[in-house]
Amino acid sequence: MRPAAHRPLREVQAALTDPAVTDRWAHSLDATHHGRPHTSLPHLDQVPARPELTVRLTCPRARLDQDPDTGAWSLEAAGTAWDFSAPAGPALQRLHDGRPATLGELAHLARLTVADISDMVTVLVQGQAATVTGAGR
Repeated sequence: MRPAAHRPLREVQAALTDPAVTDRWAHSLDATHHGRPHTSLPHLDQVPARPELTVRLTCPRARLDQDPDTGAWSLEAAGTAWDFSAPAGPALQRLHDGRPATLGELAHLARLTVADISDMVTVLVQGQAATVTGAGR
């Protein structure tokens, strides 16, 4: 075999022996794992701004990261990544812990309006990363 033909094999071997390969693989799974999809009927188009509505993430492998320079947050779940401004962080962290939360609780944590939180949750519901689970706890 010619030396150039061995190059792809060497590159694959080098990639597989890189200590960060497991982290890259796990990150890829986190970002693409579809979790447990649930329909949020009747809230498919818009989650109403009702503080008693309970929501939760449906993707147990969701990744939540904060940009240290801007404070902005990125949530990767169900094969999609969403970017949110810094104030959304406390609400996203609360959802990320896996437990159900009311819109009112999320608004209080983030010091945002329930309408702002319902808009954020609507985006996540439409992306199949969150679901409305009840009208209260």
